[in-house]
Amino acid sequence: SADVPSLKKIIDTLSWKTKDYLQLKQDFISRLQETKDSTLVMYLKQLYVAAGDTADLQNTVLNTLLGMQTKKSFIAFKDLIINEPPVVTSVNSSGNYDYGDVLSKMGSLTKLLAKTKSSYNDYGGSWYPLYDTLSLAKVTFPEILQLINLDDYKGNVMELLTAMVDSGYAEAKDYEQYFTKFYTEAKQELKKERASESQKAIAKAEKANKADDDDGTSYNRNSDGDSGNELLQSYAVLLLPYWDKNPGIPTFFDDVMKLKNKQIRFNTMLLLLRNKKN
Repeated sequence: SADVPSLKKIIDTLSWKTKDYLQLKQDFISRLQETKDSTLVMYLKQLYVAAGDTADLQNTVLNTLLGMQTKKSFIAFKDLIINEPPVVTSVNSSGNYDYGDVLSKMGSLTKLLAKTKSSYNDYGGSWYPLYDTLSLAKVTFPEILQLINLDDYKGNVMELLTAMVDSGYAEAKDYEQYFTKFYTEAKQELKKERASESQKAIAKAEKANKADDDDGTSYNRNSDGDSGNELLQSYAVLLLPYWDKNPGIPTFFDDVMKLKNKQIRFNTMLLLLRNKKN
């Protein structure tokens, strides 16, 4: 913390004339998260405003606020990103910057399949401890849900909300005003999944017929892997708390369980079992 005044002086005196200015400034700003100086939150907010439309610097400030892992810094993050959301960039001149990494610090963004403070790793199939930062992320709700209306942020916020709801850190009342939107989009996604399955079935039949015609061997009908549908699973998590409030929700889940995709049915089955639904 004794280095903070010097770091701030360097950050404030860097200019566009400095070689590698943007990268240097980002690096120095990022180091601020390693201190426990509570006055830095206000300083970072000032840097954010001063950055104007320089998305790289704004994103770095947001990332640093989250890296500080305090209630005050998380609230500052929420206020800044809601009032002046920066442009989301995945590749920029100062290096590779994936904005998804910023929101990932607010909690586990993997799909949660257990309430025992665990999350499911889609890649390794293992269980990992749920990040404790989900409890901090709660201070950003429900205001941060406003970003769902921006295409750049919808995916990140949807994943965060799903994690919050599925782990018990957010309740149905926290996103009630978005229920109609989620319900409509969920039914549309279900229609898309059905259409996709129909197309796959037609393609499989045509391939099987072609294989039989070519060399007398039949198509291996067990070779297809069902990859699931993360968006549909996310909607399922968000709609389940309304099971007893809207008669259409149980019907929606019945329709999901009629899909042919085994991974979708398996994930939905676990979700229903955990919430004591048939």
